[in-house]
Amino acid sequence: MTERAEQRALPHRRVLNRRLRTIQFLFVVIIGTVLAIGPPTEFLAGDAGATRMAIAGVAAVFAVLSVRVARLAVVLYHDRLVIGNLFRSYQVSRADIVGVDPAPAYGRMWKTGLLIQLSGGKRLSASAFARTPVDSDGAVVYAKLITTWLATGIVPEPGSPRHSREHRRPQRPTFWGAWLALLRLVVAFAALTVLDAIINPTSGG
Repeated sequence: MTERAEQRALPHRRVLNRRLRTIQFLFVVIIGTVLAIGPPTEFLAGDAGATRMAIAGVAAVFAVLSVRVARLAVVLYHDRLVIGNLFRSYQVSRADIVGVDPAPAYGRMWKTGLLIQLSGGKRLSASAFARTPVDSDGAVVYAKLITTWLATGIVPEPGSPRHSREHRRPQRPTFWGAWLALLRLVVAFAALTVLDAIINPTSGG
């Protein structure tokens, strides 16, 4: 195989994320549904128009928030990486990155994620890989993976890393598929519940 063919065979994009985000996503969907229906139907009872607007507004905010939670990740390309955080995303050239540090100890309130050191002295935090009580060693593993990418420019193969607790004991495909199916059912139920509350705002009071 020629060098050019080998380059074509290499992956050109790798999304690094954690399954923990699906639990966070579920939490946001449930809380968003409760807050979208409960307070408006309680405090705006008798004003159907205002109730509908309040339900739709709160539901829209939490819908956007849930999508952002689901997309928490670091995406590696050959020449750049993209950091998807909760409220903002960053795209950084590989040439502008001077180092990668694991996330600080669990419990810190600011810049809790994996830290990307830039040439200008700025540090970007990738919150997808903050330390957690459940899988604190995973933050170190992903830092090493991104450091290797930074040194070589080679996008890692899907399926790596395999050394964190999350990857040493991977979820069975059947369990993972069932969990994703459950999430879809919860999202569908939440959407229908909110839609029903908008159509019949007095029924929730």
